[in-house]
Amino acid sequence: MVAGGSPARAQNLADTLAQHHDVIIIDNLATGRREKIEHLLDHPRVTFIEGSITDLDLLAETFPGADGIFH
Repeated sequence: MVAGGSPARAQNLADTLAQHHDVIIIDNLATGRREKIEHLLDHPRVTFIEGSITDLDLLAETFPGADGIFH
């Protein structure tokens, strides 16, 4: 999982991970732009969730089974 996936570094990480892994990107887009990850939204291994990492319910739904979390 990549938290804050729209800034450039996180976007590059998500690009790389999606080559061989399923990736979930959580971003509230407060400081990033959706356009930076637009090319990933149709990728079969990528799921984008617009939300905040401070939303504990969202994290509880998303984290189970995650092998790693990048923030």
